[in-house]
Amino acid sequence: MQRVRRHFAADANCSVCHSAVKDVHHVLRGCSRSMMVWAAFVRPDWLADYLSLDLVTWMTVNLSDDSHFGIQTKEWDILFGTLIWHIWLDRNNHVFNDCSCDPNSTIARSTKVQRLCCSARQEARRGGSTMQSSTIGNVGLVKWNRHVVGWYCFI
Repeated sequence: MQRVRRHFAADANCSVCHSAVKDVHHVLRGCSRSMMVWAAFVRPDWLADYLSLDLVTWMTVNLSDDSHFGIQTKEWDILFGTLIWHIWLDRNNHVFNDCSCDPNSTIARSTKVQRLCCSARQEARRGGSTMQSSTIGNVGLVKWNRHVVGWYCFI
């Protein structure tokens, strides 16, 4: 709706599944492409409940601990974050570059980033690093700036 109102798009419907509802909830969970990604990781008996939580509760529950929703619960918070990030990147790539990503590609990239994050977390807990500089590349300091209460930033 915002894209149409701002004249970035002529059609308010989802360009992937053609649903009339297109908001953050739809992009991250409601779109058929997003649902295929979540179906690969969320226990089938919990999928309907998982997808029906309000957005804030959904994000809070999944980022705060190892979710009981996931097929794999170890490091779920990291997997959840990488899945959301890649779903969002894929949607932007589709909208702005007219490129479609296969849900399997989203899954593969997300699980790869999860493995790297888990390795980094384990190294940090041990207090050392066995990663070679060629693996890390040029990494700068990262700082999280808190956003206004009630707002979520996906960039």
